[in-house]
Amino acid sequence: MYKKTTLILASLCFGYFAQAQDEHDALLLGRTYQYGTARNLSLSGATGSLGADYGAVGNNPAGLGLYRKSEFSFTPNVLATNADGEYQGSSLSESNSRFNFNQASIVFAKAKSGKNYTNSNWKTSNFAIGFNRLANFHTNYTYRGNDTKSSFVENFSEEINAAGGLKANGDLSDNANETISDAAYGAYQVFIIDPDNNDSLRAKSFVPFSTGLERSKTIQRNGANNELAFSYGANYQEKVLIGVTIGIPIINFNETEVLLENDISGDPDNDFDYIDLVQKLATAGSGVNLKFGAIFKPNESFRFGAALHTPTWYSLSDVSSIQIEANTENYRGVSRYQPESSRLFDYRYNSPMKAMASATALFGKQGFLSADVEWINYTGMQYRYGNGFEAAEQRVNSAIKQTYQNAANVRIGGEIRLDEIALRAGYGFYGNPYQDFNDGAAQSASLGVGYRSKGFYIDLGAQYMFLQDPDQTHTLARTNDIPTAVIATNNVQIAATMGFRF
Repeated sequence: MYKKTTLILASLCFGYFAQAQDEHDALLLGRTYQYGTARNLSLSGATGSLGADYGAVGNNPAGLGLYRKSEFSFTPNVLATNADGEYQGSSLSESNSRFNFNQASIVFAKAKSGKNYTNSNWKTSNFAIGFNRLANFHTNYTYRGNDTKSSFVENFSEEINAAGGLKANGDLSDNANETISDAAYGAYQVFIIDPDNNDSLRAKSFVPFSTGLERSKTIQRNGANNELAFSYGANYQEKVLIGVTIGIPIINFNETEVLLENDISGDPDNDFDYIDLVQKLATAGSGVNLKFGAIFKPNESFRFGAALHTPTWYSLSDVSSIQIEANTENYRGVSRYQPESSRLFDYRYNSPMKAMASATALFGKQGFLSADVEWINYTGMQYRYGNGFEAAEQRVNSAIKQTYQNAANVRIGGEIRLDEIALRAGYGFYGNPYQDFNDGAAQSASLGVGYRSKGFYIDLGAQYMFLQDPDQTHTLARTNDIPTAVIATNNVQIAATMGFRF
């Protein structure tokens, strides 16, 4: 390998942060599931035409028009997650659990009564303030396996070459020095990337993958997406309900990623023992969206609903940092690189639009059966980086359209009432958002029970969800033959909602 003689100080590069937001981050930020109240959870979220429950209002704000009394409710929740990383024929399991709040809300009901009810076409005019949890980011997973076809360090050498490569003396070219990521720059600084022996102006990874590497990736995530919502719903002649919500989702997300490659060749003289890369990312910000909904009640036995959720227009900030360490054995021994400060990048992101159709069949006071069908516009996810980053923005948005497809979710739920006690169950199917990964659909099953009196109610709900996602340690321009891991995640959550009517 070529011995460097000059240590170049990396300049602050906002281009890196634009490149760091890839299509996988878009889905992570844009995919939501059913949380809300315990009743909504126990019905697997099949509440789009049900109404009179704050969890249902999160799906279709027209349901707010069915409230006859004001109400305060809140929902604590326990979430347990187990993730299996399946890679190269092996599997590793990680588990964790969290206590949090799914929902808290207050509904101000203004319902007509007596002569006012008889003489008015609008029977209710209700307003609500509250929050619903849209997504939990809490998960840990690890996978490990052997490879003889590539190294993740090659991704960094390709990045350097795409940015202009090297100078004749082996230093980074001026453009590469200003625009490559901290990770690529760090790989260069720890002597794992040097000039190609056949072309001194091109960077080359000197990780000897053909003789065998053991590679692992570990992810630790936490945080949530919680939505503050202001909703209005009204009831026209007990036939048509309309509603609108202004939502303000707030994202707090933290991730630590550890990539490690170890030499398993048994050769102590090949100038490589290991490389260890730690990348940390904190994403925070908020957005705004609108939800419109309507429910039609042709009679007392049936309800039909429709709702439209606009994309959420987010304004986000990333703070990121890296540490990298490599052992090149007899060449340079152990070398380490860590920037003096974290990096900040501000950008915009648009989540998918949703459209929903729903129906409920009511069996008097004995119970109901409800179903929702929801269309998700995953190909409509977009990043906006601002002036100067148009090329990076175009690349990532093109990758979103090539990676994802629009999907349909189906949710079914039912309730049986036994006087003041209600028994509930539900099932949810969440369509596959991936074009080239056939096992990306998720499924949920749920159960619940509730007690209602005149001024108080309590609901308990439990849900099991199973989903799978693909994951790769790196991608390369020179080959598509990169091993893919499958992350199989099992979530169990138990929620309790207490509500007080006044």
